[in-house]
Amino acid sequence: SLGQVMAVKVFDISKLSSKLVDEKLDSFIAESKVLSKLNNKNTVKFFGVHKDNQTFKIFLELVIGGSLSKIISTYGRLPEKLVKKYTLEILYGLEYLHMHNVIHRDIKGANILVDRDGTCKLSDFGSAKEIIEEFEFSEQNSLKGTPNWMAPECVKNMEYSRFSDIWSLGCTIIEMLTGKPPFHQFKTQMAALYNIMNVREPPTLPENIKVSEECK
Repeated sequence: SLGQVMAVKVFDISKLSSKLVDEKLDSFIAESKVLSKLNNKNTVKFFGVHKDNQTFKIFLELVIGGSLSKIISTYGRLPEKLVKKYTLEILYGLEYLHMHNVIHRDIKGANILVDRDGTCKLSDFGSAKEIIEEFEFSEQNSLKGTPNWMAPECVKNMEYSRFSDIWSLGCTIIEMLTGKPPFHQFKTQMAALYNIMNVREPPTLPENIKVSEECK
C-alpha cells in the first residue's frame, strides 16, 4: 500500500504460548503507533507491525549499506575523521529519539545501519529490542549478543535511561576506533558482565591506538 520496497523482520510465534510474550506483543503494537510517527534521517523509518496466528512482522525502511559492525569487520578499524562523522550522525539520531521520549537501549555497531550515501541510521530501538530478545531467547534458549556495550546500571538493575545510551555510544566509538568492542579481552559473557558491574570509570582506548586529544 505504500508503494515502496521495505525491510521486514519476521518472527515465528506459532510455538510461543507465553502470556508474557503476548502481553509484550500487545504493548509493542501499541507503541508502534508512536514509532511510526517518528521521522528523522538518522533513524530507520518504522512503518508498522502485523500479527497473525503464525507470525509477527515488523516493517522497516530498507537501508542498503548494511550495519556499521559489518563495515568494521570488512575494512577493519575506522580512521578518526570517519569516526567523527559517524558519531555526529548517531548523536543526531539519539537526540531525536530522546526528544520524543524513546530510549534506544541497544546502541552498538550492529544496530547502526549505513546508507549508500554514508548516512548513519539507528535501528532496533525502544521495545523492539525486548521483542527481539524474547523471540531469540525462546528459539535458542540462550542470551544473544554480548554485554560489552551495556552501561553498568543496565547490567546491575536493568535500568535504561538516556545516559545508558550515551555510555553505549562511547563503547561504539571505541568499537569504531579499534575494530573491537570494549572489554573484548574477557573470554566469557559472565566475566565481561562482572567487570562492567564493578567498573568505576568508562573503558579507555588501548595505548596503541593513536587519536587526537579531542577524540579522547
